[in-house]
Amino acid sequence: MFRRSTSALVLGALLTLTSVGVAFADAPAPTCDPSSCTIQDWFEDTNHEPYWENTYFAGKEYDCTKVNEESTPVTTTEGHDALIIKAGQYNYIWEPAAAGDYSAGQDTSHWFYCDGPEEEVVIDPKGAVGGPCDDPAYYGVFDNTSSTVAIRFRFKWTTNLGNHLVTKWVPAGAIYRTWEHWAKPDTFVRVSYKNPDTGLWVSLASLTAGHGTFPPCVYQRGFETPAN
Repeated sequence: MFRRSTSALVLGALLTLTSVGVAFADAPAPTCDPSSCTIQDWFEDTNHEPYWENTYFAGKEYDCTKVNEESTPVTTTEGHDALIIKAGQYNYIWEPAAAGDYSAGQDTSHWFYCDGPEEEVVIDPKGAVGGPCDDPAYYGVFDNTSSTVAIRFRFKWTTNLGNHLVTKWVPAGAIYRTWEHWAKPDTFVRVSYKNPDTGLWVSLASLTAGHGTFPPCVYQRGFETPAN
């Protein structure tokens, strides 16, 4: 009968432990930097754009691009809606992903970046001068309900002490109405907005302050978000 020697058994055990150690070294515990990522097990379908576009990010209309590049860390010079790194047996997913460095804590096999359709920027502010009120006073109406970005508005009037103005950033979809202010008769009262592209103030509405006494103005001061 064949018997293994004690030294042979010890050697076999050491070889087994060594091979296990190598296996563990090849598959480190998953970590990511930035730490805000989601980690999932890798499988074959995730090697291709359609999985990310139609399955993982289903309904978000993302267009994903695969980058066959073994780079650690992965560096992006512009922000994306999502970034996925395949490293080891895991996918590391950041959503959103600002410009910067991304690391899966081990060598990168390949990576994807995904972006949704760009939203159309609409700049369509409207304005009005409310009044006259009392003896007489006027107020500005800053209407940004048709824009998709915040707009800076200005209401300007004149008294015996000179010119005065109030400015207000109005979010997209909102209206803002100022308090009423007494204006010197025969001077201009004006509502304007600052064009985000040119930096110039553009007049939206104006009138000449009148004479006399008028009924008080009843209106909602401050912000209003009209119902759709």
